[in-house]
Amino acid sequence: MRRRGLWLGILVGLVIGLGISSLPVRSNSEVRSGLIDEFFRPLAWLISEIDSNYVEDVKTQDLLVGAYQGVLSKLDRYSVYWPADAVEEYEADLEGKFGGLGIQITFDAINKVVRVEQPIAGMPAFRLGVLAGDIIVQAKEESTGVVTKAEDFKTVHDAVKILRGEPGSKVTITVLHGETGKREDITITREIISIPSVRAVEMVDPERKIGYVYLAYFSKSMADDLRKAIRDLERQGAKGVILDLRLNPGGLLKTAEDCADLFLRGGTIVSVKGRDGVEEVHSAHRTAPFADIPIVVLIDRFSASGSEIVAAALRDNGRAQLVGEATFGKASVQTIIRAPSALGGAIKITIARYYTPKGELIEGKGVAPDVELKLSDEDTRRLARELSMKTEYPPLSPEKIAAENEKAAKAEEKPLEPFKDVQLARAVDVMAGLLGEAPAAPAAAEAAAVPAGKS
Repeated sequence: MRRRGLWLGILVGLVIGLGISSLPVRSNSEVRSGLIDEFFRPLAWLISEIDSNYVEDVKTQDLLVGAYQGVLSKLDRYSVYWPADAVEEYEADLEGKFGGLGIQITFDAINKVVRVEQPIAGMPAFRLGVLAGDIIVQAKEESTGVVTKAEDFKTVHDAVKILRGEPGSKVTITVLHGETGKREDITITREIISIPSVRAVEMVDPERKIGYVYLAYFSKSMADDLRKAIRDLERQGAKGVILDLRLNPGGLLKTAEDCADLFLRGGTIVSVKGRDGVEEVHSAHRTAPFADIPIVVLIDRFSASGSEIVAAALRDNGRAQLVGEATFGKASVQTIIRAPSALGGAIKITIARYYTPKGELIEGKGVAPDVELKLSDEDTRRLARELSMKTEYPPLSPEKIAAENEKAAKAEEKPLEPFKDVQLARAVDVMAGLLGEAPAAPAAAEAAAVPAGKS
């Protein structure tokens, strides 16, 4: 049975990145002329001086790991060294089940900052309001009372070892929220994480026959799950479907392509270019089962990677209107290369950039919506809680949802106002326009806006 671990750091490439690319990797069998004098001899001198003069004995293996980490840190934040145990976790986590909090982190070794890259909707940390951009200052193991500060970590894997633990055990993380700077202690119960891909499938507007699907993560099974979900909505009479990609950090490149392929009779889904400038074009297969159903896509600033590929592919090919706010802006492709056996582990290195069907590089700027409507940081946290209820499986009963809302209200020590998902309400109106229906009256729009206590 595989070791239970926390999905932290080790999946930065899988979730915000694009998983493993099919692009060929350059051979490194020949050392570039001059590299020995420029790099290897100076590095050997440094190791020799440490070996001769440092106050304590240091394992050469530890220095080699440090060299790998230092060199890769000069490239970009997605290029990293993974020790052998992290590679094992990565390979197992591709199956979509693992233990922990359901977040990923990166670690800035210079500034000693642990940053939340992305949480997954419906997972423990997400349910309690942890969002991308939050900074973890310290962690307290509730069973022992031991507190570890972020400044004590040397690598992201040090943070992983502290934060992971047995399902059912509790850890309290102290975070600084990204946009507000507010400091908060959040006690989280670790769980076996089963990543939800397609969980919320409903007729969000039965009268105008508008269906809704929430896509939380691009796991291996998502395309098949999405196909089944839309077939179910069609059986209920859906004339149009809203795809909700908000707070979706992405996942596997192949899955994102397969999802876009469901709606496209032809055209480019995404193109990829490496350093040699050769373009690899990924095109639709012209067998789209849902090529004629109107689509509206909800996006926000936490929609990343695979979410951006799908949103841009449907927009650029004239298949969807985008509603919400500009996406995260992650357009780099990583691959995994095994390190020499003497060291073990692997390096994850950026080898290419991806481009939208219209040739746009969205790195750092994201995919822009057709209809812009932003949420505040606080409203986004409320949205996260609502979507977490949607991603429960089996779905929560109305009574259970009411109990969860009451619990949240007590935790906040104030009455919890019904949450009005204004972005979803706008998406419903945009879809109504595509279907030739009249926009909803204000009261109807609010009813379509996922009030608290209703999923």
